[in-house]
Amino acid sequence: MRTIFKSTLIANLCYLTFFITHVSGEPHLRESDLNRSIYLYSDPIAQVEKFDAFFKKFNANTSFQLARIMFPLKIVTVDDADKQYVKYINKPEWRLVNLLEIKDIIISKQNMGKGRITILLEIKDTGVHTAYTFENKNGKWYLFLVTDKST
Repeated sequence: MRTIFKSTLIANLCYLTFFITHVSGEPHLRESDLNRSIYLYSDPIAQVEKFDAFFKKFNANTSFQLARIMFPLKIVTVDDADKQYVKYINKPEWRLVNLLEIKDIIISKQNMGKGRITILLEIKDTGVHTAYTFENKNGKWYLFLVTDKST
């Protein structure tokens, strides 16, 4: 899709340059005009949302949080014997969370590649160990998996 978009953009810019050059007989396309043309044709989907800004808003705004969770949300619980239990929850079952307000929390971010980031949440001296995995879809971040390995 991006190849098609780039080809369309290049074709439009060539046409614009040709039109401006041949209407007046001489080229007078300024750099500012070219930048404006590129801006007008820029694809908003191609603009990837910055994860850190998203994560801050995800934790601060309840309606934004609900809008950015892929329901039904997959919840994986891992017991002490490494046995996995999987369940899916719907929007009414989701309890809103603000991961940034939990006391004595250790948060680490892992880039999983291919548009995925996992936030590992641990609370000191409690055995809480939960991973929130986010995926980038069409330039926007969504929570799509929660893995609880708490003991």
